[in-house]
Amino acid sequence: AFFRFATLLLLTAWLVDLIHLKGSLAGLFRKLLARPFVLPVLFFAFTHVLSTITSVDLRLSFWGSFFRAYGICTVLSYVLFFFLGILNFNTPKQVEQLITVALLASLPVALYGVLQYSGIDPIFPGRDYSRVISTIGNPIFLGAYLIMVIPLAFGRFLTSLRALLGGNRSSSSCRSTLLEAIGYASLLLLLLACLLYTKSRGPWFGFLGGALLFAILVVWRYRMKRLLSVAIVGGVALAALLVGLNLPHTPLEPFTESPYLSRLVLSDNLAAGTGTEWVRLLIWQGTLELIRSNPNIGFSPDPLRPFRLLIGYGPETMGVVFHQVYPPALAHIEAREAIVDRAHNELLDLVVTTGVLGLLAFLLLTGCFFYYGISLLRRTKDFKVQITVIALLSAMFAHLIEAQFGLLIPSVDLLFWLYLAVMSVMYFTEAETAKEEKAIPIGSTIVEPDINNAKWLRLVISLLVVCVIPFFASFSNINFLLADVYLRQGERFKSARQYTESIAAYNRAIQVYPVEPRLYQYKAAAYYELAQSIADDERETRSQLLQAGLDTMARALELQPLDPEYYTCTGTLYGYWARTVDPSKLEQAVEFYERAFQLSPNRALYRNELARFYFDAGRYEEAVQQLQLSLEIDPKFAATHYNLGLTYLELGEKGKAKEHFETALRLDPNCEECAQKLESLKGD
Repeated sequence: AFFRFATLLLLTAWLVDLIHLKGSLAGLFRKLLARPFVLPVLFFAFTHVLSTITSVDLRLSFWGSFFRAYGICTVLSYVLFFFLGILNFNTPKQVEQLITVALLASLPVALYGVLQYSGIDPIFPGRDYSRVISTIGNPIFLGAYLIMVIPLAFGRFLTSLRALLGGNRSSSSCRSTLLEAIGYASLLLLLLACLLYTKSRGPWFGFLGGALLFAILVVWRYRMKRLLSVAIVGGVALAALLVGLNLPHTPLEPFTESPYLSRLVLSDNLAAGTGTEWVRLLIWQGTLELIRSNPNIGFSPDPLRPFRLLIGYGPETMGVVFHQVYPPALAHIEAREAIVDRAHNELLDLVVTTGVLGLLAFLLLTGCFFYYGISLLRRTKDFKVQITVIALLSAMFAHLIEAQFGLLIPSVDLLFWLYLAVMSVMYFTEAETAKEEKAIPIGSTIVEPDINNAKWLRLVISLLVVCVIPFFASFSNINFLLADVYLRQGERFKSARQYTESIAAYNRAIQVYPVEPRLYQYKAAAYYELAQSIADDERETRSQLLQAGLDTMARALELQPLDPEYYTCTGTLYGYWARTVDPSKLEQAVEFYERAFQLSPNRALYRNELARFYFDAGRYEEAVQQLQLSLEIDPKFAATHYNLGLTYLELGEKGKAKEHFETALRLDPNCEECAQKLESLKGD
């Protein structure tokens, strides 16, 4: 949200500046199109706009989900950031300043992470961090950010070291260069330590890939054969280490208990079918099935279904379309109510959300980055430029490796688009220098300040720009953040059972950001818990509260009609109403659960929830039917067997009940209720 807001303010300033300049806009665009990456970036933007217009959920693709906010607004903000970069930074000195700022920004991030590892946390004292999260809040995200800046820090260190060893300098200049080298060396060590303390395998692999590419490019550019030998030996050693840690009965087996090397042991979890390794494998499997089967999304036929492989389902839609192919085995590894809204693989995410066109646009964009980078590296004679290019290429390569195992986040995407802009500017200025032409800003070649010509008209247009764009920026970003603040307040009130205050906080969140269905869901949940908290004889009050919750969920469903969770939430409200006040409401609960089953056919949990409402209503045969359907989806779900045991007890079939209680206890040895039921059935 902050990035989008800041980018829109930058756009406002640039437009006002442009309004007060005279010249040919056509000339400006011609100069702009001559820059590297412009056409691939425009193609990338086009594919995302196309997939948004044709999205299965236009609102979601436009604004993004509440907890990700990665809709077309964010994507176009990155594109806009790139163009503002190449329009405003046009000299080698400005490029150096940009890189310096990026490195300085990484200093507090890395320092905070190291402090957390040392047990010092000035913001959240007393927390125990086995894996540091720094200011980014997640060890994987932190690692993904660090591997984007480590190559630049190493490049700066090499540059300052070469300058220090060059000689022929004054004593004051040598001291300054020495301090610079020490500073970059210290920053590099801090960044490396913080990366190590994240214990994040994806970023580690990305870092190793980036380091290997750095070495290869240095060897290729400077003909350093010894370094190539070192790189080959190091790569073989790392491969041997990884293999040795994952094979049984090797000399490396004692090291598998190390807090760091244990993170590289993948074989145990893969063999057991547990851990984040299997989570990713199952999500990838489901995503490939989604791409292959191309299911219809929604309750009516999708007219664009034949073209979904080409154009995708729309940005941010993974969270609603993945329900169709959700692997039941995934629920045994992570929370059953967890929503999969990312494939944990950037390429698969692109195919699902923007189709093959989006994937091709991304590959073209990154391919051009490496093409222009290698071309610049071949022709430039400036050591500083060479090392900067190598660092940028290595950072991008590290990111591309890590992105196939993790999620995209703004702090990393910001650097991605910044590096694109930096490479574009470096290539352009180097080409201009080679032609012995002075590199100057694009706009300055065709426009001049014009204050007197139609100044009142220009002033009015400037005022409109200053009012309109910041207003949109405030609504879509500041209000978004305010809504999140009010949501957190509401959650705290609800946890303290202060439901009236909680609902008031949710109302404030909805007031400032009314387009987010998740806020309505939280408000409806507060009504539901309030209805549960009142006395049983207050039937009229309970009915009013449940109706208020249903009205709230109706608005959520208007905004987000493809999320099965909203239908189960609505069904839960009706089911509780049927159990406590009006039994006729059960049919409406069933209706909403049936809709949820259409959107998410592989969620055994939903079948169990509906079976519970049938059970409470005394409709045991229908409860058994739902539970049997749940077993067809997931025969290893212990709760299903336990619920079948309870239902068969009510039907008087104790033999079947005992059989299912035994199965439930075998699947979940910690199920005390199962053991108690089996104990009570002894002798029967």
